[in-house]
Amino acid sequence: MARVLVTRAADQAEDTARRLREQGHVPVIAPLRRVERLVERLDGDAPARIVVTSANALRDIAVPPGWLAVPVIAVGEATAQAARNAGFPKVSAAGGDARSAASLLLAGGVSAEPVVFLAGSPRKPDFEAMLEAAGQAVRVVEIYRMIEDASLPAGILEEFTAGSLDAVLHFSAESATTFIKALAVAGLPLPALSPRHLALSADAARPLVEAGLSRSALLVARCPTQDALLDLLGPPLG
Repeated sequence: MARVLVTRAADQAEDTARRLREQGHVPVIAPLRRVERLVERLDGDAPARIVVTSANALRDIAVPPGWLAVPVIAVGEATAQAARNAGFPKVSAAGGDARSAASLLLAGGVSAEPVVFLAGSPRKPDFEAMLEAAGQAVRVVEIYRMIEDASLPAGILEEFTAGSLDAVLHFSAESATTFIKALAVAGLPLPALSPRHLALSADAARPLVEAGLSRSALLVARCPTQDALLDLLGPPLG
């Protein structure tokens, strides 16, 4: 079995940890980011369409009955499931990244009414820019904020020094950047060969490459989904 470091925010980390245990691995959780909720309830008139690019925007959110009939475009299946859990029955899942979500939304045509984007902060401008470039107006509702905590517990740092971790999962460029900062704060270099670094996408891998990580220590998932990322671990070790 592999010892796998998970640095996601706590609620997301627990889901990933459960999946790792199911696959016979040992999750080691050390959240480097936390979710601060900005909105507890969706308000106002229901829009014609909703788009959401993170499950964080739909966790523990109160949804007025009038909104539940609105079609939702989700960036991927995990976010789509969060939308269903929030009570939305009309949910479509894109391919896991902003471009596929924009393409799926625009396949339904450009509407005069703004699409409501349930979003987090900070975020990249790419998704909104793609919709606006196609002529689709967007109304952003910031539901949550990601707070960075660039520090690793002493026990985790000892595992790096001892080489007892087999892999680190990187779900985004932002979390990878925070991980690099956390090592720097502790006075540790980015490990050259061990543990393996597994990235959800080329974008998530970019900060690691720019920080000098050996490409032999880095693997990128074939598509930007948690299933594809965990597949990189292979079968349990020993």
